[in-house]
Amino acid sequence: AQRAYEAKNYARARELVTSLLAAKPAPAMRENALYLSGQISVAEEKWDESRPTFETLVRESPQSKNRPMFEFGIAEAIFRQGDYPASEERFRRLLQQPQGPDPSWPAVVRLRLAQTLCHQEKWKDAYPIASQIEKEFPGTFYVLAREPRFLHHSEVLVLARRPDAPVSRTAGRAPERRGQ
Repeated sequence: AQRAYEAKNYARARELVTSLLAAKPAPAMRENALYLSGQISVAEEKWDESRPTFETLVRESPQSKNRPMFEFGIAEAIFRQGDYPASEERFRRLLQQPQGPDPSWPAVVRLRLAQTLCHQEKWKDAYPIASQIEKEFPGTFYVLAREPRFLHHSEVLVLARRPDAPVSRTAGRAPERRGQ
């Protein structure tokens, strides 16, 4: 299933994951299969499917080392469905996590939080968050452009992943998140 997912054969990956879950695997295997199912839904931009999958993971595996990724999956689905106040709350909570899956985790979460604030036209809140990312995480992100529609609102920065920056585990798992 993982190989099919990595080959972007999402239909086959979903078929294999569904079969595995139907076999009622041990808890650790179930967690991995559910997470892969969530990743498949994210890759296919099926936010109404990904959110319940990540919510199930949080409920069934509250002590998992991967819980930050499950929580991010929920926040991302909420963001992609356009509920910006709820996604803002979730991304703010994620910033309070002691650690994420890799060193760029806080930058990824801050970027999405800034974008959430922009969608709510909270320009004065978004700008300091977005402008600090490159300072705190040099080499990971850069200013791609100044978005013209934001210029009259404190010049909110639009950030994207540098093409030459090392790909983090977070970005590698969900490439559609980069530069959004």
